[in-house]
Amino acid sequence: MNSLMKVTRLSIYTLLLILVLFGCSAESSSTAAENDKGSDENKLVVDTLRYSGSAGQVTFWELAEDLGYLDPLKLEWTGNSTSGPENIQATVSNSIDFGGAFNGAIIKLKEAGAPITSVIGYYGSDEQTFNGYYVLEDSPIKEAKDLIGKKIGVNTLGAHHEFAIIEYLRREGLTEKEIDEVSLVVIPPASGEQALRSGQLDATTLGGVLQDKALERGGIRPLFKDTDLFGSFTAGSLVFRDDFIKKNPNTVAKFVEGTAKAIEWARNTPVFPPLSTVLIGWWELAATGQLIEHITASFIRSIIGFGIAVIVAIPLGLTIGWYKRFSDIANPLLEAFRNTAALAILPVFILLLGIGEASKIAVVIYACSFPILLSTISAVRNVDPLFIKSAKSMALSPVKLFLKVILPAAVPTIFVGIRLAASSSILVLVAAEMIGAKAGLGYLIISSQQNFQIAYMYSGILTISALGMLVNTLLLQLEGRLSRWKVHQ
Repeated sequence: MNSLMKVTRLSIYTLLLILVLFGCSAESSSTAAENDKGSDENKLVVDTLRYSGSAGQVTFWELAEDLGYLDPLKLEWTGNSTSGPENIQATVSNSIDFGGAFNGAIIKLKEAGAPITSVIGYYGSDEQTFNGYYVLEDSPIKEAKDLIGKKIGVNTLGAHHEFAIIEYLRREGLTEKEIDEVSLVVIPPASGEQALRSGQLDATTLGGVLQDKALERGGIRPLFKDTDLFGSFTAGSLVFRDDFIKKNPNTVAKFVEGTAKAIEWARNTPVFPPLSTVLIGWWELAATGQLIEHITASFIRSIIGFGIAVIVAIPLGLTIGWYKRFSDIANPLLEAFRNTAALAILPVFILLLGIGEASKIAVVIYACSFPILLSTISAVRNVDPLFIKSAKSMALSPVKLFLKVILPAAVPTIFVGIRLAASSSILVLVAAEMIGAKAGLGYLIISSQQNFQIAYMYSGILTISALGMLVNTLLLQLEGRLSRWKVHQ
């Protein structure tokens, strides 16, 4: 009987233990399932967004991708668009996944039944970033009434610029009939300045980099600015299709978050950072060994090209300067090439020698040869005639006359050309390294600029300046040693 009771109790306890373990397992599975569900909710169903870019401009979403704010989301460029309405219409037609335009254009499209939603403002105007409406400096257009019967260039109709121009004309007292007589001509933004300067337009809109460059060239003045009308304001927004937002809420949320971070980064990151920030960036590059790598790559290319130029140009210059017959033959060819800039002929070197080291060294040789060659020719031809007469009176042979008088007297002038060539070798090489290089100071500068690593960009520029000063100092010391006779004159 006791044995039966023990067996019964053991069976009950075993059953209870199984039920407890099963309940724990079910709860654990439920929790894990919920966690997996939460994890799935954060996944990006679409991890690549198609978009249209803007010619000559870096957009905030492109900046966000470069800064890593969109990871793991990627952007796929499909081409450039010339206007906001074109951009958002492409979004509606599913040619791209998102687009941006003037808020007024978005409202019009929305009223027409387009299934789109604005998600974030991406451009506007303030005292630093505004759109100006420009005329030539000597233009008779002084006020709004002078625009009647005139042509104004805009990037598109029904958007920001048309809205601003009409508002300006209304505020200045023009009637609707007079406003209709002002012609708005659609022209790509990059062509507006040229059309204005050539007389095809009476006024044009300019903004961003295009405005900065046009003002640098001078000869134009603003008639008014959009900030004169509205102050600081958000002018345009980015939109997604409603069906896309519904199917990909996480993708849209990630995009908005990354773009907002990029906008804030741009607002708080100065184009001209303090020197302390640049020095910290320089130290980071030096500490990681990147700076030495770039300096070494540039130095090797520069010293090879510069050395070959010195070896070839000095003997050739001495020959041309000393022998008149040879000079008469060489001068026409020399004049033809000396007026061709090294960077202008860089594509030829790339075509002939490829995009590797040979083309970069070749352009350095070309850039360095002419300063040395011309200064050497000038040095030989301008030796003091008294030196030559004195040497001849002492019955020196032509060879000794050249070695003892002409060459020493020419050294200071030759070194002027050598120092100019040394500067040219660095400057031209930096430009060449911006095309198809994987290392070098030029590559460091352009890659830092493209990735918005402003401190690194200026670190590269400062390094080039320091190296230029160092090379010039060393050449001055060498010139002093080879021209000791000049010091005691």
